Amino acid sequence: MVARWVMGVALGAVVATGAVAQGYKPGIGPSPGYQQPPGYAPPPNSGVVPFPGKPPPGGVPYGGQPGGPGPEQQAGVCTPQERELIENSFREAHRITAESLRQLEQNPELPQFRRFFGTAPHEQVRNTLRLTADWLRERRPASIACNHPNNCPQGRFAYASTQTTAMGFCTLFFNGQDTGFDSRAGVIIHEVTHVAARTRDIVYSPRNAMALAKSNPADAAVNADNYEYFIEAVRDNWNQ
Repeated sequence: MVARWVMGVALGAVVATGAVAQGYKPGIGPSPGYQQPPGYAPPPNSGVVPFPGKPPPGGVPYGGQPGGPGPEQQAGVCTPQERELIENSFREAHRITAESLRQLEQNPELPQFRRFFGTAPHEQVRNTLRLTADWLRERRPASIACNHPNNCPQGRFAYASTQTTAMGFCTLFFNGQDTGFDSRAGVIIHEVTHVAARTRDIVYSPRNAMALAKSNPADAAVNADNYEYFIEAVRDNWNQ
């Protein structure tokens, strides 16, 4: 069976057919008013927009990347440290997804809901959150790759197969933050919404997600980034 790969943290938009997927999500800075520590600066002429708060790729060595454990590290194989970080991020992703659902059920007028979903039907959003939280609680990817050289060009956070549930994680994920937009848990939430709820990638970045909520709430209710950023905004008590 041919796998459909949804690429990127929010990069599911580039959908390729076959075992090796092409395309990546460029880093896009967060919306005005949401401050993260300065950090990631891509090489000149790389075509990648600087993403605040991300350390330079290669700043922390991980398996399969230059400066990593060395040539004996098989391409795409995760180190024990990487697997531990991924598992901890999955657990945190479940915690904050379940918490955002709990808060939304208690208070349908959450300001973060209007920011990222506008006038979209509450029940549709709650159902996607439930599916995502259930998947995160009960399941894990069929397989996990780390920094696979064929699937992790600069600028990509992660990718997932909606058919097999296999996922891969790249340097930007490992060098990510615990809070803020596009945190490690948020990256996982984005990918899991594709697998668990078949979300799409219509727009990327907090700025574009909020604009979509205003212009087309129906699309916002099926866009993966809108769910990721809604959950992260609830976690961080962000509403600007």
